[in-house]
Amino acid sequence: YQGREKNIVLLSAVRSNPLGTVGFLSDWRRLNVAITRARAGMVLFGDQKTLRADPIWSSYLDFLDESGCIMSDEILVEDLKRWRESEEEEEAGTVGGFWPSL
Repeated sequence: YQGREKNIVLLSAVRSNPLGTVGFLSDWRRLNVAITRARAGMVLFGDQKTLRADPIWSSYLDFLDESGCIMSDEILVEDLKRWRESEEEEEAGTVGGFWPSL
């Protein structure tokens, strides 16, 4: 991020392994920089099981979960299908519109 703010931040934290090692993601400063650079919103991609093995990530994911901000992959797939159908309806000139599950 180099200190720049963006309207939307897509954060990839896709470490996934049975040992729960998150590597460089364990540095709390990296998480702090990532989440404080988003002006309007952030989408975080990651494996909860692996990330929860780290205490900082686990605490952050608890906060997100309590705030109703975690979307499962099943819901995401369904939303993507609805978005695609909405785009097809719009192209065909029928009523469209997409509202994500969150």
